[in-house]
Amino acid sequence: MVKGLSPWDRLSLTEYITAFSIAFRKEREADRQKYGELAREIIWLHVIEEISELAEALREMNLGLIYQNIASAFSWFCVFINELRQTEDNFIKVILDTINKAIGRVSSEGDKNIKVTILQKVERYYADVMVFLKYPGCCPLCGRTEFCNCLGMLESECERAKGEVDTLVERKIKHMFRREQDLRVPLSLYEWQEMFAKIYGRLDRILSIDQIAFHLMEETGEVARALRYLREHNSTETERVAKIRELQKELADMFDWLIALLIKLNFLLGKEATLGDAISRTFGNRLSDAIKTLIQHYEMKSEEKRGGKA
Repeated sequence: MVKGLSPWDRLSLTEYITAFSIAFRKEREADRQKYGELAREIIWLHVIEEISELAEALREMNLGLIYQNIASAFSWFCVFINELRQTEDNFIKVILDTINKAIGRVSSEGDKNIKVTILQKVERYYADVMVFLKYPGCCPLCGRTEFCNCLGMLESECERAKGEVDTLVERKIKHMFRREQDLRVPLSLYEWQEMFAKIYGRLDRILSIDQIAFHLMEETGEVARALRYLREHNSTETERVAKIRELQKELADMFDWLIALLIKLNFLLGKEATLGDAISRTFGNRLSDAIKTLIQHYEMKSEEKRGGKA
């Protein structure tokens, strides 16, 4: 971690989901009352609205609005994931089952305790683990932990790699369990931004800002499509679980491209802005006591650590 990093950057994706869901409680309740079971589709329309305004700000190169719209899109992105968690019984179970399957059966008491600890961590940071299951510390296609090489891959190689993503993720999780006895997932927005910059930073510099924005809009639409598929009736339990998993992957992709846009802006402007910076500037006066409590909790923990070292 960088010394002096803002507490806003130290909060995890899952913690922001909790905080924004509380901050936007009135809007969520109004949508539920008016639209009933379609409330989560309405929430995603809020995301689409913010992405549309972001596209307009990019077209006009209105820097102030660009950072504000990135934060606003992220806020509704968080609210949407929380709505899925509350309305889909299998949402977290799908994540837990994926981790459980990757670790496999364990026999020793020590391994069982480690597995229980990891699964507890998954429940606590479910959204961060959800993204990790698509981006396990590397590009899921070329497998590189830095300097993604996907642009150099043939189309046939890319297609073959797409079919092997789940196997790659399982190997990564199994390795962590056996070698590190932990699930090392980025647990702060700063860590996610650093990880994506390490993997895709060179690619983000090559792509134009318009290309990155198009990718972001594409992923926004793919989440909408996955959500529509999930809404379809007459699905078996197995089919529904598969649709939830696909929706989770699309959400991870959108999170990746939202951060890619921020990384590109930093490169063009010679800045080192973070998603936490954009959030604090946009919602500093609006965020509920929930996020303030999270920040205070972190600062208290930091004081305890410093006190222990004194």
